[in-house]
Amino acid sequence: MLASRQNAAMQAAVNRGRFELDCPTATGTVLSSSPLQSSPFSGYDQAAYSIGISGCGHRIVYVSVCQAGTGGCFAETADNPAVMPRAPGG
Repeated sequence: MLASRQNAAMQAAVNRGRFELDCPTATGTVLSSSPLQSSPFSGYDQAAYSIGISGCGHRIVYVSVCQAGTGGCFAETADNPAVMPRAPGG
């Protein structure tokens, strides 16, 4: 799942970064990726991608979370503890 959702994760982060940085030429780089435990509510597998966005003299890191079986991903700032990947059992 990690490879299959990477482009969608990147696009979610780049779109948000371009808006927040007010920089239409900002680009992204995948810094890391990891599978997450299945959601106890949906049962779907999830993956998290740490993505660095840079452009117009600015840099920011987002965590994009994608869920198998859905068409999209969302990107949140990496300093938001609600979306940071946790180790299984953590």
